[in-house]
Amino acid sequence: MGKANGSSKKQKKEPDYEQMYKKLEESHDIYHKFFEEVNDAFFVSTKDGKLVDANKAYCELFGVNKEEIKKINVIETYVNPDDRREFLTRVERDGLVENYPVKLKNVNGREMDCRITAVTLLNKKEEIIGYQGIIYDVTEKKKLQKELENTKNDFQLYLNILIHDLRNFISVPNVYTSLGRKMVEDRLGVYEKLFKSGDLNRFYKVVKDDLKKTDEMLVNNQNVIKKAIGLIENIETLMKSQHTKKNFTKQNLNEILNSCIGWIKEKYDSNIPLSINYSGMPEANIMADELINNLFTNVFDNAIKYSDKKRTELWVKIEDSVEYWGVRIADTGSGIPEGQRGRVFERYERLKNHEVSGKGLGGVLIKSLAERYDGEVTIEDRIPGDYTQGTCFIIKLPKYTVD
Repeated sequence: MGKANGSSKKQKKEPDYEQMYKKLEESHDIYHKFFEEVNDAFFVSTKDGKLVDANKAYCELFGVNKEEIKKINVIETYVNPDDRREFLTRVERDGLVENYPVKLKNVNGREMDCRITAVTLLNKKEEIIGYQGIIYDVTEKKKLQKELENTKNDFQLYLNILIHDLRNFISVPNVYTSLGRKMVEDRLGVYEKLFKSGDLNRFYKVVKDDLKKTDEMLVNNQNVIKKAIGLIENIETLMKSQHTKKNFTKQNLNEILNSCIGWIKEKYDSNIPLSINYSGMPEANIMADELINNLFTNVFDNAIKYSDKKRTELWVKIEDSVEYWGVRIADTGSGIPEGQRGRVFERYERLKNHEVSGKGLGGVLIKSLAERYDGEVTIEDRIPGDYTQGTCFIIKLPKYTVD
């Protein structure tokens, strides 16, 4: 049989350029769709900072539209020009920079905490002609991290206060309890001897004296327990003032003060002769919540603690101060020298010459609660120029306004 004519080799197919171009276009469309729709801010810029392209997220972040981006130089978005120079040094040295921390600003001047991840763009000669990258806005994340850190520090402080102060409080009842038990142990023999002697008058007198001493120890124990409970309540109020959601409603300042004055009289009037002179304003309204009462009762408490124990007199007055209502609470206490007034609002601060028990959280609470309502608290002499005649707390709270 004869051989077949012609070559048995397969001929090479010509590339299907049309199909290749179609796939390239599809890839470009996919890339461009991703570029535009991704939530992170993508950008392409020249080496000198002119924007070549940017996606929708970039435009929203910086407050511009697509038509405006080519008029923007990214250098203008840096809050600190030195950060731009440092960014260029890193990306040109390594060809890549990841999560570079920087403060940027939008067209309205709003500053943002950002992270930039970018790479260099090269020409055929391997020369840098620009940069392509992503900008992450981490402003809210940093804010939340800061709030979390502050909350952690605050709760650590609350724990430290409780551990420190409660240990001291508990040690006092422990001492009195030990003394009471020892007294019972020591006195049982005395009672038995007196009873057997038949001298009942002497017996009753000794028992009566010992019961009086026991009562004093029990009263001291009760007072210490009250202070411990007060400390816990103050810590609870402090936590609420700093870490609970603000849900304010319109409240009448006149009614609040009348309620607080009634409460403070009920608390102290049986033990201390207390006179409170009040001058209110029925139309005084503010925005507040249930913690507002704690603000004023703590001021009253503070004033009474530092006043003459034989008699305490307070003057309470609401004043109209344009955008604020001012509440003046003056006392007849020993006063606070001007140089020591700021320390009233510090934790654990004790002022000299004041024989007052407790750990001084009252001032911290007053300041924290005033700030909760966007207010402020200051201290003056009751009689200007003579701090020894008493102290005046001035609490300013924003007026209620109809939007």
